[in-house]
Amino acid sequence: TFTVYLPNSHSNLVIKKKSKKYNSTNINHPKTIVIICDDEEIGTVLCQLLTAADYQVIWLFDAIEAIEKIELIEPKVIILEQNQVTSLMLASEIKSVKQNDCYLMVIRDEINGHDWEALSNSGVDEYLLKPLQPRILLRKINKALNVSL
Repeated sequence: TFTVYLPNSHSNLVIKKKSKKYNSTNINHPKTIVIICDDEEIGTVLCQLLTAADYQVIWLFDAIEAIEKIELIEPKVIILEQNQVTSLMLASEIKSVKQNDCYLMVIRDEINGHDWEALSNSGVDEYLLKPLQPRILLRKINKALNVSL
């Protein structure tokens, strides 16, 4: 939840009065999920699906800057939709920074035993295949976050 204040706006008084009615016990804080994806279609589907499932979603486009941002955001789940080489590099860097504090998932068109072994050795915990199936995605994320369905 966030509030935006616009300078020189009369609505600021109304917003300030309304915000006093809420206290921190009334606000539900969803778990944070970071998506690192440069495919606009997949990123949009993931954001819409996860937001509808009451997760806080942050979509990062730039894989190079993602590590810095992940340290600040502290997500519980990170979903990578990158090529094999970039995913391996990102997974290794993320796990070196975050240790076991986050759950890493990759999205692939296909995956074979050799690919999965390399990803798993780099710290990836789970994979999803395209085309994405919403029920499977949500089940795997809920399992990672220990959320009951």
